[in-house]
Amino acid sequence: MTDRLSAIRACFDEWQVDALLLSSPANRRWASGFTGSAAQLLISRQRAVLATDSRYWERAAAEAPAYEIFQMRDEKDAMANFLALAGAKCIGIEAAHVTLARQAALDKHEEMTWVPLAATVESLRAVKSADELAAIRAAARLTDATVAQVPQLARPGVSERAVAWELEKFMREAGAEATAFDIIVASGPHSALPHHHPGERLLQAGDMVIVDLGAQLDGYKSDLTRTFYLGETPDDAFWSLYNTVEQAHGAAIAGIRPGVTGKDVDALAR
Repeated sequence: MTDRLSAIRACFDEWQVDALLLSSPANRRWASGFTGSAAQLLISRQRAVLATDSRYWERAAAEAPAYEIFQMRDEKDAMANFLALAGAKCIGIEAAHVTLARQAALDKHEEMTWVPLAATVESLRAVKSADELAAIRAAARLTDATVAQVPQLARPGVSERAVAWELEKFMREAGAEATAFDIIVASGPHSALPHHHPGERLLQAGDMVIVDLGAQLDGYKSDLTRTFYLGETPDDAFWSLYNTVEQAHGAAIAGIRPGVTGKDVDALAR
């Protein structure tokens, strides 16, 4: 975290700020290590302060030792006292994450100048450390192991919801701290819906079944989509669809290289 704090402070001149206020969960966890659901980070050139309520004081101290812990209480001047710790007048905020209500509350502190930043630590987060890569790979391995259960779980007469639950149970019992997102099991006509919510439809012989899932480990997530055929011999219509998507997938991957935009890669697939 000391290295990450140094990297953040090195951006202050570019951002034209004296301090940074972070509250979005992903940025907050990356910059501090704190995993709780409510906190604000105030990072200046000299200090790093984490403000949270009484539910998390002990946890914050344990998870974010690089930070001073400000015990946020239900007091009139609590926020003002917290902000004053930075000793800064020009403070950057996350424009993509600050609500209108939040902005109105910040504007009450007229002694501060708030600088909306389109991006803050995201560019720093994009370059993964060895530990981060290890966590991502572990999450991917767990996801691979989970999706390998589908041939044993997907049977005619079993509901999409039941298959999704069994996959989530396997994933958690195998060590996931959470699912990366709600597991998708889409069968038959539902397989045409990219973000179908598993329901009570019973799987049937001859169904195309799309499974989309991911595991979260140490805050890092994986994402894997696989297509299954429920039966012994897929028909020509299945292979026509499957092969078309596989070719598009291959074309997109082959076109990924430094300097290419996401839009370019998407166009290759389409």
